[in-house]
Amino acid sequence: MKKGRFFPYLLIGILCCAGGLGAMETVPVQKAEFHFQAKRTPLPPLRFKGKPFFPLGVFDHEPAGALHTGALEEEFLASGGNILKAGNICHSADAEWKINAEKELSVVLELSRKDPRYREIALLVEFDNDFIMGPAGADAPPDVKWVPRTGADLEASLAEFAGKIRKISRYPNVLGYLLDEPENTVNPWFSRMCRAPWKKGGDAGVADAVVRLYGVLTPIFRKEHPGALRMPIIAWWSAYRHTAELYDVLVPDEYPKDVNGKEFASDLFNVNYDAAMAVTAARNSGGGRSVIYMPACFDNCSGGYHYNTLREQLYVNFAPITRGAMGIFAWRLDRASDFHRKAVVYPAMREVHALKEFLLGEWCDELVASDHDTATADYLKRFRERSPMVAHVAGGSLQKVENPVPDVSHCLRRHPDGRYCLIAVNNRREPLDVRFKVNTPRPPRDLVDNINKSDRLHVSRRDGGTFTVHFEPFGVHAYVW
Repeated sequence: MKKGRFFPYLLIGILCCAGGLGAMETVPVQKAEFHFQAKRTPLPPLRFKGKPFFPLGVFDHEPAGALHTGALEEEFLASGGNILKAGNICHSADAEWKINAEKELSVVLELSRKDPRYREIALLVEFDNDFIMGPAGADAPPDVKWVPRTGADLEASLAEFAGKIRKISRYPNVLGYLLDEPENTVNPWFSRMCRAPWKKGGDAGVADAVVRLYGVLTPIFRKEHPGALRMPIIAWWSAYRHTAELYDVLVPDEYPKDVNGKEFASDLFNVNYDAAMAVTAARNSGGGRSVIYMPACFDNCSGGYHYNTLREQLYVNFAPITRGAMGIFAWRLDRASDFHRKAVVYPAMREVHALKEFLLGEWCDELVASDHDTATADYLKRFRERSPMVAHVAGGSLQKVENPVPDVSHCLRRHPDGRYCLIAVNNRREPLDVRFKVNTPRPPRDLVDNINKSDRLHVSRRDGGTFTVHFEPFGVHAYVW
């Protein structure tokens, strides 16, 4: 962790109490015009050991300073953690540090059989891109590090991969397999050495190449580990629709860049746009596909990324849920200090965990509307062509998008006992006063914010199910009634 990183958290609390952030002008309530959306098809929940569950966890899981031991951090369990990355499977020609990661996998797999704390924790196994992409030769352009394996080399690699999957399939806690951003591995080769199809197809062409190359792994999964989920981490939102053949569960990731270390200055709304693109792609592709979202949870990572405060972590956890994501799987715990885990990561996890029964409940989004369901800020209407998450791929130009991020996004979930929960996030950097209207069979009367229990609203009968909510910048509310 960078020196002094904890001071912004303390300063923010002082400013809030003293009214130091109050100078920001609140966007006033608009004239109430409510447009209720049509009923949306829910994404299916993931299932673990035969039961639906809402994945909540982290990439890596061990206590700070105890990496590669398989140890479970008690606060992870206490915060509702139920899914984690167990380790990597690596090509036999891989570097030594990745071989060590595979040794870690063996330790965690055995613990999942012996340690009762693992009993209800789903395990994800990451496999490396180099089962498909091998090192480039000396004659390749300098920026092309990987090229597709072919012929006998590919056959041997696939046979090795199948053997590893076969062994892992013996462990019932293994839910599925991760693959880290294959489009970023394929793109340098495809864009430099397949220039004609790259120029013609652009991002879709790169995605199609990924599907053609990595599609040979699907029959191996189906044969060697039936029922396991293919869960690639895809970075480019422009690739979600075109890579659908490769995933049962899409894992999009987005980590906004830092802006002077200031709270709320980063483009956190990119997370909302990213999640919406992923959910739309999974829904439209059919086949029972789903989405779990991967927000940032680190405070020690190169690349100029923003380190979230608690309020920002709540936003990046809940914004994807308002767009339909069916789980949160944050990246990555071994780059989070002990302080950041306790002050930010785990408190934000606990707030999601507290609502897990609602999050698995009936979708009732068509029963709620607000007067800020469209984008009024220009920065919510323009996004880059892609968000590559690596330095060697450009994000492209800002473009006006077909489906901008609304000022406020929200979802309504019904608990099996009949209660409702309205989860809503402010996607703007400015405070907002927002008017909601709810058409539930049981009208809201007394609403309690599950995140801030002191935030209570009373809705009188004459209000007809309408009420006003104040949002801080990127604020989050979860009202239950």
